[in-house]
Amino acid sequence: MRCAVFGCNNNNGKNCATKWRFFHFPKDKTVLKQWIHFCRRTDKINVKNACICEVHFASEAFERNLQFEMGLSSRNPTKLLPSAFPTLTTAPAEANERQKRMKSRSKKEMLTTLLKNTPPVEVIQADEIGEATQTAGEEIIDEKDEKILHLETEIQRLNSVVRTLKKCKNEQLAEIKRLRISIKSAEFHRNNLEQKLSCIFTKGQIEKLRDGNKRRHWKEEDIAKSITLYSTSPKAYKLLRRNNFPLPGVRTLQWWAKKIDVAPGVIEPIIARK
Repeated sequence: MRCAVFGCNNNNGKNCATKWRFFHFPKDKTVLKQWIHFCRRTDKINVKNACICEVHFASEAFERNLQFEMGLSSRNPTKLLPSAFPTLTTAPAEANERQKRMKSRSKKEMLTTLLKNTPPVEVIQADEIGEATQTAGEEIIDEKDEKILHLETEIQRLNSVVRTLKKCKNEQLAEIKRLRISIKSAEFHRNNLEQKLSCIFTKGQIEKLRDGNKRRHWKEEDIAKSITLYSTSPKAYKLLRRNNFPLPGVRTLQWWAKKIDVAPGVIEPIIARK
């Protein structure tokens, strides 16, 4: 398999050390014209069998492999975008030299022919002027073609960037949606859990469980239930506190016992610890 671009000798023959990747001509007529124009061939190209090697395509012409860029995959297959076309002219140096030699030889043959025919000096100068004018016109046309090709390439690159940005945007929107669903689910489970805990603990004790080791200002409702529990079994009360149950300390109960009215027989076990 050989590259169809004029002046490029890249191929995958037996004697070729480098194994190139080749891409077949597209079926889209608009993109196909750009491929044919880039080849700069004077003969007709069989687009069904012809190929162009990978060195003529810019990096923006290939699809991005996000898994490879994020390090999730070790393979990065080079896959062209559907609307990509070649833009890089990397003909080997030997092909360029051959073209220069052919132009120089053609000029020498033309000069020899003119000298043999020995035309008048004025006619020779007029022919040279006409030839120079024609050559200048062809150079202007080629320059315009190059500018048009450059603009088309830039448009293609920008379209590729826009598609990539849109894809990233859609992925981020999907991730935001997933996170919102997770937050709503977590809030539902938290509210459900707090509702079930309210049958056992007070509101202040539930807040203590939520805040962790943060210091808590207990309310009378919390102190009253804690004093009742402590008067029932001081050992059980201490065991529950060691197991991180949301209960005030014994000194806190003693301080509160002096401020509130407690039924007879309830406050004595607490006061006795002084």
